[in-house]
Amino acid sequence: MFSSLKFILLFIAFMMLLKAIYPILNRLTKYKEQNYNFSLKVKKENINKLSRFEFEGFCKWLFDGNSNILSIEDPYSDLSSGADFILNTLDSEKIYVKCKRNIKEDTLTIGLDPCQSLIGAMVSDNVKEGIIITIGSVSEAAKNYIKSINSNTDFTLTIIDMEGISRLLEAKENSEDYEINVTI
Repeated sequence: MFSSLKFILLFIAFMMLLKAIYPILNRLTKYKEQNYNFSLKVKKENINKLSRFEFEGFCKWLFDGNSNILSIEDPYSDLSSGADFILNTLDSEKIYVKCKRNIKEDTLTIGLDPCQSLIGAMVSDNVKEGIIITIGSVSEAAKNYIKSINSNTDFTLTIIDMEGISRLLEAKENSEDYEINVTI
């Protein structure tokens, strides 16, 4: 009698524990399905203060409404993909986009690593065009690598720096303040 009572109490304790941790386990398994919604009011001079997620959403917003872009999607593979998002063009082509912003220093220099990881993802998925959007500068080694890729292969890698971001912003309706509603 005592052992069956002990078993029932252990079973009840186990069920209570399972009920307590189920929401956590459920949230972890559905992490990729979650969307983050936020609204930003951005001025050109404050772009470098955006968080990583805000900067990625801002970069998506830059391409939203572009007449050559049919849709913008998140990579369907794991989060370690070389691209932060994918532009689908009217010509049924894909463009992989990587967003690089500074989180610790006052300056950011794009080196070979982000260029090589994006090219690796492009080669793996047979995507011919890639874009790196950055608020920083580009190292000479990265510039030479990009020049070599663009001239010696059928892949194209483009860097959009702060000057390019400013041009994209000015192509939008309001060039001073931007209210952005973003879902990631």
